[in-house]
Amino acid sequence: MTDKPYLSIENVRTCLIRFLESDEASVIAIRGGWGVGKTHFWNELISEVVNTNLHESVKSYSYISLFGIDSLEGFKYAIFENTVPRSMIGKPITLESFSENVGKVSQILGKRALKTIFSTKPLNGFSRAVDSASFLSVRNTLICVDDMERKGEKLSSRDSLGLISYLKEHRCCKVVLLLNDGEDGMDEYIKYREKVIDIELEYRPSVKDNVDIAFDAQRGIFDIANEYACSLNSSNIRTLLKTKRYISILSATISDLEIEVQREVVSSVVLFCLCFYRAGNPLIPPLDYVANIGSKLFRIGGDKEIPENEKPWHKFLMSFGYRTTNQLDKVLARGVEAGFFDLEEVNKIATARNEEVLQHKSTQEFHDAWSLYHNTFEENEDQLVEELQRSLVRNAKTVSPTNLNGTVVLLRDLGREEIADKIIEQYVLARKDQPKVFDLNDYAFGGDVTDSKIREVFASEYEKIDSRPSLLDVLERLSTTNGWSPIDEEVLAESTPEDYVSIFDSERGEHLDQYVRVGLKFREWSNGNDVREKIGRNLEEALQIIGQRSRLNRRRVKKFGVIIEDDA
Repeated sequence: MTDKPYLSIENVRTCLIRFLESDEASVIAIRGGWGVGKTHFWNELISEVVNTNLHESVKSYSYISLFGIDSLEGFKYAIFENTVPRSMIGKPITLESFSENVGKVSQILGKRALKTIFSTKPLNGFSRAVDSASFLSVRNTLICVDDMERKGEKLSSRDSLGLISYLKEHRCCKVVLLLNDGEDGMDEYIKYREKVIDIELEYRPSVKDNVDIAFDAQRGIFDIANEYACSLNSSNIRTLLKTKRYISILSATISDLEIEVQREVVSSVVLFCLCFYRAGNPLIPPLDYVANIGSKLFRIGGDKEIPENEKPWHKFLMSFGYRTTNQLDKVLARGVEAGFFDLEEVNKIATARNEEVLQHKSTQEFHDAWSLYHNTFEENEDQLVEELQRSLVRNAKTVSPTNLNGTVVLLRDLGREEIADKIIEQYVLARKDQPKVFDLNDYAFGGDVTDSKIREVFASEYEKIDSRPSLLDVLERLSTTNGWSPIDEEVLAESTPEDYVSIFDSERGEHLDQYVRVGLKFREWSNGNDVREKIGRNLEEALQIIGQRSRLNRRRVKKFGVIIEDDA
């Protein structure tokens, strides 16, 4: 097929308005790639111009999708079923509009005949009469036919186009066809189109066109979304509309945060929506891949060769400026995948990220040191190591544990083990007056701290804090998180069965079930660890004590797998 001259959205709009203003019954086809927004564009246009540019000869309107319709009779009835008066264009089909259509049928068949038809069982003997009468009521109608390439196998394009031609020639109808280029089932259309189609337009909006349509010229946070969507060449209108919905949901949660955090959230949501709704595009990585990529794009922490199928994904992410998936990204990715966000969790992690950004603004020196890694191919290893060490130690108060981890991992990759250990030591010394920083279980991005030495030293420092958590504090925290500290383990192990009984007796509510289950799981997680075995054993003994009090409690503890001897 030869290339067609490009028509802007305004050109297409002008052609369609001219078509709608004409008193001539005719057929116009709008072709375009899958997902470019043909249906959205048409629905918006007809709703906008119905009272100003639609010729008075048009009395009604019918929008139908041929998806799955496999007979000419089904096609005809779909037109009838979806017909609304001119005044209801842009409004949903209602019982009233359908009743009005049935009223027209009754006039054609006669009220007595229609009553007979609808009171007869079965109706099969009368279905043709009803179908015929239904179709006879379709006149002077504007009809939009969508998804022709996805019709049922038994309905041919030739027959469909024949019916469309009949509607134009004998029923004074205007017909709009919305067609997806590149889809199977278009050969017959191409073969017969010259006999039926009066005008064929190509709808090929630019990425910017569709982004503007989807975000509807909204300002503020949507300016950021507009920028990132254009950068990603995200043009599928359905994906963009879903993106708009998610950003609207998150806007109140992030509106008071630093612009850097807002941009991180918006860029991630735009990217994740594109990845989740990628429709098998091999150049766009699946969402689960991006969500679990960690720091692989830096090639830090391993020398494994990138699989061939992942290379274009890395190129795609790197060109967008995506570098790593952190805890906030993971929460956002789960939200996109699930269709809703845990706003409390988003707020908690985004606020923690905001604090890091505020700190980062006071650590430009540290940032400049890292630019010696990111922004050059010079052989400057010694200078890089020296600057990283100097800037991190000088700015330790504002350097986050995740940035410490990134620096240490890089130094170890470069074989500078001594310097890496020294930096950890100096960092801990500088932050001794902020002991909570060493509690990685209470740090929103604690899971991103991967260096074992950092985790070991931080745990050791946190153990020195005088305020040890109570047994209740530990059970409460572990019931809502996936990790625990050595101090948590120590508190659980040192608690006697009687201590657990006291807690379980004093608590009421759904959380009690979680307290019990998280304690019992330590035996599953023990892997030969005596301390964890002891935790599980003490908790089970506590349930034995409770179960022996009464037949009712005996049944209650049984659901946790604890069998009282009399039941064995």
